[in-house]
Parts: sequence; structure tokens; C-alpha cells
Amino acid sequence: MTIPQPTTDATAFRPYVPSTEAPKEFSIGAIVLGVLLGLVFAASSIYLALKVSLTVSASIPIAVLSITIFRYISRAFGAQPATILQNNLVQTTGSAGESIAAGIAFVLTASLSAAAENKPESKGPKPDVGDGRAAWFDITTTNLAQARAFYEQLFGWQFTSLKGTDRALEIVAGGKPIGTLRVADGNISPFDGMVYIQVSDLPGHCAKAKELGGMIPPGFPFNLGDDKGAIAVVADPSGHPIGMYSRTPLPPAAK
Repeated sequence: MTIPQPTTDATAFRPYVPSTEAPKEFSIGAIVLGVLLGLVFAASSIYLALKVSLTVSASIPIAVLSITIFRYISRAFGAQPATILQNNLVQTTGSAGESIAAGIAFVLTASLSAAAENKPESKGPKPDVGDGRAAWFDITTTNLAQARAFYEQLFGWQFTSLKGTDRALEIVAGGKPIGTLRVADGNISPFDGMVYIQVSDLPGHCAKAKELGGMIPPGFPFNLGDDKGAIAVVADPSGHPIGMYSRTPLPPAAK
């Protein structure tokens, strides 16, 4: 085995800054210039990252700008020329700001997207539309995915999942929930679906519906989850169903 010997060849590697020299490196001017250039390139990186999902490479441009600015200051004000180590300090400081800005931009957008997708279901009653007006509606379907695509393109509706079921979606228009798209239990007819009319006194309206010859199916009325109010279904004397919705939940004794 041959052990390599030190070489004295003139072509051997020689560092740009020999170990025998100690040029100036740390200076307030270099730090300030690096911070300023870092802020400029950080702002441009954030803008590009949010606009087109790309960032700029700040290392080389900052190095060139550092040499140019220091040379101008030296010639214009008679200051001592900056050393290569001072320029390197400016380049390192400035490019660090660009890297941090890019990380913040991408993490921020990813976090916002994840938060929007996992937005918790809103609590409280539905918007007050006034008594006697339609407050909610249900649409039944035998093919949830097909119906969703149809209504998305027809009306521009958006759909969000409902907690506890994969057989229904909440319909959202203008950022507000307006109804439900549900899988039908069995075959459906062109008359399937349900409109819910807002009332102020759900138990009273259920009693009045019975007096007028209507029928309340078993299990109604009942409270919705998350304090969203209560609903009931009533069949009119001809058998046609219609829903009633109250923004006020039923008291325990009225269930």
C-alpha cells in the first residue's frame, strides 16, 4: 500500500484566504446590508410563493449586490474596501432570510388549506329567515356522487360532509348551508324531497297540524345536534309531507 506524500507542486490547492492571514469578517455594515438585502429578497420570495408557488434563488444575486454596493461605498466615500469574508457574511445573512420566507409561505398556505378542509361543523341554529318561509330543504337521490356533480355544475353549489354519515352531504351556497343531499331509502319519485318551513313554536304547530287533519309521523318532532334547533315532519290531509323547523330546541318535557 502506497502512502500519499505531501506535494509541493505549484498546482496544489491553495485556499483563497491563507491560514496565515486574518482579514476582517464581522462588521456592523456587513450585518446591516445582509439584513436589508434579506428583507428585499424575503418579500419577493413570499410574493412569488403565494402567487405562482415558486421562489427566487437569493444567494448569488445578494453576493453580486454586496460586492457592487461595498465597492461603490469604498469609491464614493473613501472607505476601506470590503473583504471577501465580509461579502460572504452579507450573502449568508441575506440568503437565510429568503429561505425562512419560503418556508413560512409554503407552510402557511398548507396550514390554511388543511384548516379549510377540516373546518369543524358549525354550531347553533340556522339563519333566521322568518316564520312561514323556507329555512331548509332535503333532496333525495339514489346516486350521491352523480347528484353532487349535477348540482355543482347546475347551481354552483358546494358540498360538505355531515358528521356521522357517508350517505348525506350538506349543501352550501354563498358560504351558507341551505339544505341536504341524501341517499334515498329505496326507490324515489319525482316528488321526493322535503322543504322545511321555519316556525317559532314547533310543538304548537305540530298540535295545530293535527287539529287541522294533518299527521305527525312517529319520532317527530326532535332536536337537531349542536343546538341547531328542532324539526318535525307533517303530512297534510292529502298525504303530502312538509317539514317544519324551529331555531329554538325543544325543552326536555316536550320531546
